[in-house]
Amino acid sequence: MSRDLTSLVRAFRTYVRPILQYCTVAWNPMLKKDIETLEKVQRRFTKHIPGLKDVTYCQRLARLKLDSLELRRVRLDLMFTYKLVFGLTDLKLSDFFLLHSDARNRGHPYKLFLPGCSSTTSTTTLRIRLHGLGITCRRTVLIFLV
Repeated sequence: MSRDLTSLVRAFRTYVRPILQYCTVAWNPMLKKDIETLEKVQRRFTKHIPGLKDVTYCQRLARLKLDSLELRRVRLDLMFTYKLVFGLTDLKLSDFFLLHSDARNRGHPYKLFLPGCSSTTSTTTLRIRLHGLGITCRRTVLIFLV
């Protein structure tokens, strides 16, 4: 087993993290136990690195220049939303958000709203996850600066 810190982190980023992040825009854990189960993989990896056993998880991430998996999932959701807004994907923006087309918008026309949802099956979708970031329903969700 290699003790080279750079090689260990590179191997984790190359072989393990892609498996943990596969299709996170389509599927993203909502239950706390599922989030903790995924995060536990990275916690365990960072704890086994020489010299980092007695350091907190946040400090280990900072020293290794890694982000938490939960933060990475949020970042991937935001990047996917950006692609939706600017037409960089084959999916339609209207399937996820309502684009506010009022000419009185301050600054730019990229203000998104959550459409109403009548079923409970879409509670783990991208738009509801973004709503969970602290934005209330029918309010502005994301503002993209060009």
